Amino acid sequence: MSRIRVIKICLLLCLLVFSQIIAARNRRQQESGKTQLLGRTTAQQAIELSKPVFVALLPQSEDLYLTAEPSEMLGRDYRQHRFWNVQCVDDHGMVKAHLTCDADSGAVILVGCLSHPARLPRSATQESASEATARAQTWLKLVGYAGDWRPITTPKHGDRVWRIVMARDDQQALLSIDADNGRLMSASIRPR
Repeated sequence: MSRIRVIKICLLLCLLVFSQIIAARNRRQQESGKTQLLGRTTAQQAIELSKPVFVALLPQSEDLYLTAEPSEMLGRDYRQHRFWNVQCVDDHGMVKAHLTCDADSGAVILVGCLSHPARLPRSATQESASEATARAQTWLKLVGYAGDWRPITTPKHGDRVWRIVMARDDQQALLSIDADNGRLMSASIRPR
């Protein structure tokens, strides 16, 4: 065998080994994105927590894709808080809804649907304040906040949306409920 041919074979083997190393490193990076730990939860756990919420928020939607990004923020208590921001995107790349959960407890802190009722046909009947309050309690249970929530202000109606402030023990929630169909537009839950 000629010397040049041996060198070519060695270079080819080195190239094969090198490409396998690169491919393995890329697979590890992709997997670590799903298993990246922030607080006590991973991106995959945040996504799994979000799925039932997004399915309820967007019942007619198909082919939704979820991604989770870590973030940190200084809280009112001057401590660093860690969160997962989960986005729900359709097959056209349009963000349809988002959810933020606490990375340490997994608790949902913020949820929003980017489909404002003004973009939808108006319903012949709108929900009453008591119906909207009952819907708000149902939505709070869906996002993991079961319990005895009570309104602390009179629900306010404006621009086809009910704004409802509810509280329980040490938590307060602000919800926006579509007055036409009772869908949750947004909710934020925070300590009182």
